[in-house]
Amino acid sequence: SWTHRNFVSRLAYQTWSTNVLNAGTGASNSGSHLLFNFLEDEVNRIEPWLMNHVSDHSAAHYGAEVLGLLLTFGLRDDGYTGDTSLPAQEWGLSLIGNILASSRTAFEHFQFHEVIWIWRRLCGCLFLKIIDGKLRQGAVTKVSSSYSRAAAQEFTKNEVIDLTENFNKQLELSKSCFTEDEKRLARKHSAAYSLWIFRQIVLCQCKDVIGDLSEAQGHVHKLISAMHDDETIVHNIRVYLPALTKSL
Repeated sequence: SWTHRNFVSRLAYQTWSTNVLNAGTGASNSGSHLLFNFLEDEVNRIEPWLMNHVSDHSAAHYGAEVLGLLLTFGLRDDGYTGDTSLPAQEWGLSLIGNILASSRTAFEHFQFHEVIWIWRRLCGCLFLKIIDGKLRQGAVTKVSSSYSRAAAQEFTKNEVIDLTENFNKQLELSKSCFTEDEKRLARKHSAAYSLWIFRQIVLCQCKDVIGDLSEAQGHVHKLISAMHDDETIVHNIRVYLPALTKSL
């Protein structure tokens, strides 16, 4: 059903966005508004759905697909970003920042479910694509405003530094109702997510926007050291650590 919904959403996007380009001014504004609202509604459905269907990986991937369409539409030269006065790229960063903030609150109760981390990973990837200018149609333009720089630094702090810093604390902070297996899963997913996000930050070469990564890198090195002796971390993550360490 998600595959069919994705097909319909992409078809609607292609049809609507083409009509918006070909329409006159008034019709263009109306069409932009309709397309924007449609995509925004689809994105807003995802997190509530995931909270009630914590094994639905397809929903997370669909949510990222329509979020990508919404961002691509808003970041066009003739794009529409709703009732906001923010520049398009800042709007996009703010949108994903709010989604990630909401998911951080929600996952307090669901952090041992992999699908929540997949949703955050997909959103984080889109965030970095905006920073790197890869979601903007036409010439690639990296974001460099003070707002964007602050948003990127906050992203690094929230998704890498804070998570790695709490790696050894979260078992003690976990709710007492969590089983040992649930705590193990939360620990594994948290570590894998932080390492993956930091790796993407390095690969996207947006240091000029994010700034000094030495603090984040220090936390990642500590996390890697802790993971080598952590029996809750599965073997395939340990195998990945040498390659990640070499890239830092």
